[in-house]
Amino acid sequence: MNNEQIREIALDALNDAELRSSEIPNIDLYVDQITSLMADKLKEGSSRFEDRVLTKTMINNYVKMKLAAPAVKKKYDREHMVRFLMVCLMK
Repeated sequence: MNNEQIREIALDALNDAELRSSEIPNIDLYVDQITSLMADKLKEGSSRFEDRVLTKTMINNYVKMKLAAPAVKKKYDREHMVRFLMVCLMK
């Protein structure tokens, strides 16, 4: 798979998730708030995401695997949320 194919898959996954960049809060959120937001938006999206959830454990593992930076004062920003969503949807 080349970079363009991966990019197309990622964009398709984000469009299916029904989470637009304007819906990602401009404030930092705690992990519980992120998991709740993602659960709501993944349910609204494509039927292929109905059973997918983003859990605290998944977020911790993504940070340990250096797919996202650690939280700052236990809060995550917009970039974190986009990264979590991308990884979750590409699984």
